[in-house]
Amino acid sequence: MTASGINILNIGNKPTFVNAIRSEVLDLTLSTQFISNFVFNWHVSDEPSLSDHMHIKFELESVNSTAPLKTIPKKTDWTRFKCSLISNHFDPPISYKSTNEIDLVANGLNVMLKTAYDDSCVTARSTHKRIVPWWNPTLAYLRKSARKEFNRAKRTGRWDAYKSVLNKYNNERRKSKRLTWQKTCTAL
Repeated sequence: MTASGINILNIGNKPTFVNAIRSEVLDLTLSTQFISNFVFNWHVSDEPSLSDHMHIKFELESVNSTAPLKTIPKKTDWTRFKCSLISNHFDPPISYKSTNEIDLVANGLNVMLKTAYDDSCVTARSTHKRIVPWWNPTLAYLRKSARKEFNRAKRTGRWDAYKSVLNKYNNERRKSKRLTWQKTCTAL
């Protein structure tokens, strides 16, 4: 686990599993090195959990995203863009005496268009899609099928086909997770 950059966040030796026969520290809280820097106040709670496993509680320190802002062209306000262009009153000369004049006008037009676009385009922090090592195309297909069957079952009231596809999806998902975990453990 250390070679893979996984940290154990458990502190102390208070049991996380308690039943009539025994009490053990069975449950582990795992995280990456980056996240473990922001976890504090980790403890096993004394409040009843209605289970033989105790509640594990911890707090996360706020993390400000340092991801750069990026524009989302699909959400551009084109009316605002046009208004911004009109308000700049760009009047190019009718004739040009040199290539330098053409370059200056082209650069001015470029700056004006870029400014109008930046003002009217929505920006957001870029998010990194989380890579799930156990996900595969078969699971994507089965999940899509399960969603279709769910929608069909809502309309028709026949839930057998949905339950069958959902069971198939859940079994395949568990199998994929198990195989990926086994590969990860043998790689260590």
